[in-house]
Amino acid sequence: MKDLFPHSKAVFTAIAIAMAAAVFLVSGQVAEWTTHGSPVWVNQAVLKGSIIVLSLAAMRALRLGRKESGFAMPSAPWRLKAALGLAAGAGATWSLLLTGSPPNPVVAGMSVGALVLWVFLFSSISEEVLCRGLLQSMLAEVDARIAISALFFGAMHLSLFLRGAPASTVLILVFWTSVLGWLAALLRDRTGSLLPPVIAHIAFNFGGAIGGAVYVIAYRVTTGTLPPILR
Repeated sequence: MKDLFPHSKAVFTAIAIAMAAAVFLVSGQVAEWTTHGSPVWVNQAVLKGSIIVLSLAAMRALRLGRKESGFAMPSAPWRLKAALGLAAGAGATWSLLLTGSPPNPVVAGMSVGALVLWVFLFSSISEEVLCRGLLQSMLAEVDARIAISALFFGAMHLSLFLRGAPASTVLILVFWTSVLGWLAALLRDRTGSLLPPVIAHIAFNFGGAIGGAVYVIAYRVTTGTLPPILR
């Protein structure tokens, strides 16, 4: 990697971030151009599929090997740490509910099946291929790679502003996805594999749903009504 970009670490880091951002932004444009007027799940399928294809193409162009890119079995224990994604997901949902902030507009109106397939599973894989596969692999020799990978992932969710999400929702989700990003980046760094980050990401999404259900039940039992955001 350093042979391809023989510059200072700061310049190399900027190039890596710019490349990952380009993959994300171009994928977003492809999805908008090709799915205008289609259901949300179709947009998400094209968006996430484009992210995977462009990320893999970039890895190929940069001559990143499969093992170097994280396509290998984990080399260290990881299951308990990945399970922390459940707690982070619950924290995100509880934060939204406690502040009365609307949910992520991407998932609003999706059927349960579409939500599980395209958001909980496919989105987890595609975003980890981009952030922990392409970006973090490019930054393998940069000391701040974990922080950069985490913050980049959180910043990706600023795009929710374009979907009409209010500031409170966006800021809460940016914070909690940065927390998830830190966990996933740490797992990628310690195990050398994309599998643990993907599992942690999936756990985050399911943790959000489980945490929401627990909150609503507890609220109903203690107050006799539903949370204000659900009324």
